This record gives sequence, structure tokens and C-alpha cells, in this order.
Amino acid sequence: MAEDKSRIKPRFQLEKLKGKHKRVILKPTDTGFEETVVEEPAGWMVYLPSGISYYVRTEDELERLGLTDAPDLVDMETGDVVGTTQVQDLKAIAEQKSARNQRRGSGSLTA
Repeated sequence: MAEDKSRIKPRFQLEKLKGKHKRVILKPTDTGFEETVVEEPAGWMVYLPSGISYYVRTEDELERLGLTDAPDLVDMETGDVVGTTQVQDLKAIAEQKSARNQRRGSGSLTA
């Protein structure tokens, strides 16, 4: 039986974010907290086949999570690894899913 290509997806997709962002660091003191703002590289977005996305701050964290190598292609029905070639844009899937959820939650109909 031929393999259904629509269920074969990359395990993840990375996007390196451009620029820098500010991060607030709070250190406890005897009277509360001391706030320090540091500027650091923007980091990465990780997109998953389910439409979920998450932020990764550092390259060390990417490595710890096992996201530095090319992603495997996975059969989403069985979980079997079937290759390593990129075939879909997971960022677009996540954005489409988010847009659908926002439209559903609006409670209004559009023409």
C-alpha cells in the first residue's frame, strides 16, 4: 500500500528571530526584588506539526532540546521516522491554526 504523503511531516521547524529583545531579570533582596534589564539576541521560534509553537532563548537551549540537527520526517499516524527532507512549512500551519482559533472565538459572522 502506498504511503499517504499528507501525514508525513517534519518533526519541527526553526526560525531564527531578527534583532534583539529586552529581558527582565529579578534578583531577590532583603526588601523585595532588584530588577535588571538586559538586551540579548532575539532567539528562535520552534514550530511543531500540531500547530503549536514555542520560543527558545539561546543556542545552548536549542542544543539541549535536540533541535540543532535537520529534523526527521515523521509519519504522524504511526510516529515512525521516514526520512529527513523538509516538506512543509510548520510556521504557516501554526499561523493558520491561530487565525482559525481567533475567528472561532470572535462570536461574529462575516460575509
